[in-house]
Amino acid sequence: MSCLVLGLIGVWTALVLWPVFFVLSASGLEPFRLPSRHTLDILLGNVVLDSMYNGLLLFGVAVSSPLAMSVGSMLVVPASIAADYFIHGTLLSALGGVGVVLIVAGFVLLKLTPSCMNSARAACGLGDETVPVSARAETGMGPESSAVATYADSNSRDIDVSRVGT
Repeated sequence: MSCLVLGLIGVWTALVLWPVFFVLSASGLEPFRLPSRHTLDILLGNVVLDSMYNGLLLFGVAVSSPLAMSVGSMLVVPASIAADYFIHGTLLSALGGVGVVLIVAGFVLLKLTPSCMNSARAACGLGDETVPVSARAETGMGPESSAVATYADSNSRDIDVSRVGT
C-alpha cells in the first residue's frame, strides 16, 4: 500500500506541479537559474553520500533488525557533532553533551545481550529469574525475533512483551 501511495505522489508531482514551475519562472515570481559548478559539485556529493547511507541502512535492516538500525541511525548525531568539532572547532554545550551521552547509552543498552540483562537484574536486586535468549525478540534483536514474544516471570505467568509500554 505504501508503494502505491509513493507512486501516486510521483504521478501527481509529474502531472500537476511541472506546469506550475514554468508559470512561476515565466512570471518572474520564482525565476529559474542553473546552479553554479560549485553548487552542482555539492549536490552531487550529497547524492552520493545519501545513496550510500540509504543502501547501508537497508543492508543493516536486512542483517539485524529495524529497531537496531533506527536506534543506530541516531548515532549520526554524535558523529556529526564530532565532525563539527574536528573540522570547524565547534564546541558542544553541556546540555548537548548530556544528549549525546543519552543517545550512546540507549544504543549500548539496546545491544546488551540477555546474559548481561540477567547480570544487571541480579545486581539491582530485581530477582534471580533469568531472561531466556528467545526474549531478545522484545528488542527486535537476533534471528528468533517475532512480533509477539512471551516468557515466564517468577510466578510462571506468561507476559506478552509486545504490549509492554503501550
